[in-house]
This record gives sequence, structure tokens and C-alpha cells, in this order.
Amino acid sequence: MDCRRALCYHPSYFKFFIHDIEAMCQLYDQIKVFKFADDGTVKVTGNNLEECLFYLTLTMGSISDWTSCWRMVINCEPNKTEIICFNTYDQASVPKTFLIGNREIQLTGKTKVLGVILDSKLTYKDHSKYIHDKLVYRWVCMSRYSNRNWGMNQAVIVRIAKTLFFSSLFYGSIIWMKNSNMADINSLWYRVSK
Repeated sequence: MDCRRALCYHPSYFKFFIHDIEAMCQLYDQIKVFKFADDGTVKVTGNNLEECLFYLTLTMGSISDWTSCWRMVINCEPNKTEIICFNTYDQASVPKTFLIGNREIQLTGKTKVLGVILDSKLTYKDHSKYIHDKLVYRWVCMSRYSNRNWGMNQAVIVRIAKTLFFSSLFYGSIIWMKNSNMADINSLWYRVSK
């Protein structure tokens, strides 16, 4: 039976594929593989840009070997598989594209990892704007069903707002929530809770 077809029949076969990629990629301390369900992130560190690019090239080769071995295809479309460089002073020296086998991966200035938008300077301003827009949309949806003069009373509205807002607001907040990112969100929460 083809292993790819076996995945459709039993999810535990997926573990055979995934446990193997860690062993292939983590040959050096500078390379770390993080997995969550079917998402994966590879972190490469180095003392300088050349060292990072060297270990990244090794990692790309290992991933290419892994995909060939298991006859898997990595989706290299933008917003699916991307490369981002943090704390790089010489951005011009970083190549704009990389290859896994014959598939091209783009260098990007921001990417979404497990629902949190990371930017190359780790300011999280894009993620903060995304959360703000999401909360505004939820508030608009709630406002359709209630007003000060009709609908649910204020205590119920505040309870529903807390339930809808806090789930989005506190997801990953230990990473992205800073005073500089919270001005618009604090202003929105003040308007909602009035």
C-alpha cells in the first residue's frame, strides 16, 4: 500500500513521516525544528549572516531529502512556506529566494506562525492591527443585535464582549502584547465597555 494512501486511512501513520524530519534537520545545535499538528517551523541561528545562510542551506537540503524519501510535496506558495530573517543588519545580502529541491521559497518581511503575525523587526504592529480589525468586526456584529435603548442589557453585552474579545486578544498575548501595540485596542475596549 502506498504510504500516502495509508495516511488517509489512519492518522497515526502521519507520525512515521513527521518524527523522521526532526532527525534529519537537527544535526547541529544551530537548527531547531518546531512542530504543531501539521504545521512546522525551522529556526536557524548563527553568529553572522554567512553562518545562518550556511545552516539554512543544510536545512533546505535535509528537507529536500526528506520530501524525496517520503514522496511528499511541500506547498511552497506564499503564505504557506516562507523564510523570514530576524535581526539582520545587512538585509541586502540576504537572497530573495531559496530552493527546496526544485521548488522556490520567497523571503518575506512578515509571516503568520500559528495565528501570530511575525515581522522581521519583531514589533508585532501588523498582528496588533489584525487583532484590532478583528475586534472591531466582532463589535459591529454584536451591535446589530443590541443598543442602549433595546436588546440586551449592559451587563449581558459586556459579558458577551469579554467572551468574544478576550479569546482573540489573549491568544499569544505574552509574545505580541506591548504598550506600543495596544493604543487602538485599549481605545476600542473603552468604547465597548461604556
